[in-house]
Amino acid sequence: MKPSEATTEVKLPLSILWVEDDDSIRENAKMIVELLDHRCDAASSGKMALEYLSKNKYDIVITDIGMPEMSGWELADVIKETLDGKMKVAVVSGWSVGVEEKEAHGVLYDLPKPFTIDQLEKFLLTI
Repeated sequence: MKPSEATTEVKLPLSILWVEDDDSIRENAKMIVELLDHRCDAASSGKMALEYLSKNKYDIVITDIGMPEMSGWELADVIKETLDGKMKVAVVSGWSVGVEEKEAHGVLYDLPKPFTIDQLEKFLLTI
């Protein structure tokens, strides 16, 4: 097989940190991710997410943008600074997310709200 024909092997299951201030969305997201056979911790704030990150290894952090105290963008900035840009970060939002905005915060992915289980499953396969 030529190098250009090599396929990228997806590492499964993924280890995911989901950050969401809304209790029901956070609990449902964790449940769905685990039903898709991935490991998931769920944090209710950016501060809690940073605590999880200091103690655990994740493949990706998926965060809501609109949260009190620390927005998802602010969390992405801290992750980018403290982990030298080595952590993949995705934002989940009902708001439109521009490419320039994602790049400015070191965010590689976005998942629009609301999303279906199928959309989440396909999204996780791109990680």
